Amino acid sequence: MLLKQRAPNVLAMRPDRAHRRLVVLGILLALALVVTLARFGYLALVPSSLRTRLLTQDLRQHSSTTVLATPRAAITDRHGRSLALTVMRPSIFIVPARLPDPIEPEGRALFDKIAQLSGVPRSRLVSWRNNGRQFAWLRRQTTDDIERAFAALPSWSEYGAVLKEPARVYPFGTVASQLIGFTGIDNHGLAGVEALFDAQIRGEQQSVQVTRDARRRLVVTWPNDASKPDTMPAPLVLSIDAEVQRILEGELAKAMKASGARGASGVIMDVTSGELYALASLPSFDGNRPETRSPESTRLRPLQDALELGSVIKPFVVAAALDAGSLRSKDHLDCENGVLRLPGGTINDVKKKGVLSVSDILKFSSNVCMYKIARGMGREQLWKYLQAFGLTEPAGSGLPGEFTGDRQDHRRWRELRFANISFGQGIAISPLQMTRAAATLVSGGARVPVRILRTDQAGADALLGPRPVFQVVQPEVSFQLRKMMAGIVTDTDATAPAARLMEFSAGGKTGTAQKFSSASRSYSERIPSFLGFFPAELPRFAVYIVLDEVSVRPAWGGTLAAPVFSAVGTALGRYLKATGHLSLYNSDPLNSERP
Repeated sequence: MLLKQRAPNVLAMRPDRAHRRLVVLGILLALALVVTLARFGYLALVPSSLRTRLLTQDLRQHSSTTVLATPRAAITDRHGRSLALTVMRPSIFIVPARLPDPIEPEGRALFDKIAQLSGVPRSRLVSWRNNGRQFAWLRRQTTDDIERAFAALPSWSEYGAVLKEPARVYPFGTVASQLIGFTGIDNHGLAGVEALFDAQIRGEQQSVQVTRDARRRLVVTWPNDASKPDTMPAPLVLSIDAEVQRILEGELAKAMKASGARGASGVIMDVTSGELYALASLPSFDGNRPETRSPESTRLRPLQDALELGSVIKPFVVAAALDAGSLRSKDHLDCENGVLRLPGGTINDVKKKGVLSVSDILKFSSNVCMYKIARGMGREQLWKYLQAFGLTEPAGSGLPGEFTGDRQDHRRWRELRFANISFGQGIAISPLQMTRAAATLVSGGARVPVRILRTDQAGADALLGPRPVFQVVQPEVSFQLRKMMAGIVTDTDATAPAARLMEFSAGGKTGTAQKFSSASRSYSERIPSFLGFFPAELPRFAVYIVLDEVSVRPAWGGTLAAPVFSAVGTALGRYLKATGHLSLYNSDPLNSERP
């Protein structure tokens, strides 16, 4: 009998095959995982160009970095009043790459609103977004109201945020604005003291990272808590007294209005230390309102104006001749009734006088006799003393834009040029140069440097450099000139009785200079000035007042500038007495030795 052979059970074999296939698949997946992990480890640990590229791409997608400055140190006046300080203000930024599509209706409306709030053109915003830009400022150092307006935008935290940046504010507004200067949007000093001492008062720059958190919101990270520096630079203490500065600027403003002057300069210097108590320039600007700045208002005239200052130079010529021995205080000279002809021109005096003493030559401001005094000394000696007084070199404040000085070759002067220089024409001098020279002349003849920092603060000498002091004229000559210049103020027939102070004695010299006009191509403009000091017995302050291009006539320094000196000197003396900052009631040892 034949037996039927049973067919193999195919279904019984399938589990074995499936098992083998699963094993193979598992092995392949394990190998793939090993390869992936090996590749990941290689990219993470082994430096390569691909690793660098991937890291850069990741950072661009998830974070961006910007640099901020820490707050600047305060600038104060000599008594600690804040002239410039730092406050933190909101600055608005976005990550343009995270903005929505500007073509979609919602995106289009958002772009329009951002452009409206920021002032950035919509086309630029779209360009930033399409180019994948990771950081862009919209508004810097703005207001809390603007910050709230941005925060109200749809999904604002996904593409925008706020950083607090240090911003400079000036509590006194227009007071001493050109001297203090201002900073740029990045907190760097651009003018005045802010620029001169920028390295000492600005904080270090700090990097901040902008990243996304788990909810896709922007988060600002300050490495090492950079937003809260442990120490701040010490305040920079100026020699300026804010109240004295306010007094000077106020009186100059009145004089400008009364005389129709184009501008005005004023300097108040402590003749014993060289410290500037006030340095005024009008017109001015408000440091808190950049839109008020203009080339005319930012000009620091006492340093930057180079002017022919006229007769105020005459006391220095007399002092030089007395010190050189070519003139004696008891000498008399013939002033030729106010007219002297020279090759190339004629010298004229306003007051026609004959023979005058040296004191009366200054009192009546004779050009003719001043030329004779200079001629007796010689042009080389004259130029040597003008250099020694500092009238031909920078004043030395260190501030940006300071006039470098008028350097001439005296050997090439024609006789008329020599004569003109002896009474203040043909040589350019800044008001600060003239004030420093006056301090030298009336304080005993020793020249001290200009100081814009209070000299008794720590580190002042390191910031300002050495303080060389040298003798220009002998103390006896200084005493003689003080007495002569006091007569110009006290004598009713002199040029400056309007310069008298209410409570102190004073001395000084008037000046009325001509200024070349580019419009008329002639010396048609007038610059009245007054250079004074007080108290006359023992000078403590030198004050110089200059009114530029006055429109009234006559434009005498004795009628326009001398009253400003009187008002400023009287107010200054009363202020110092009332506050107890400084006593001006001292005796003069040099004077007490004389009858």
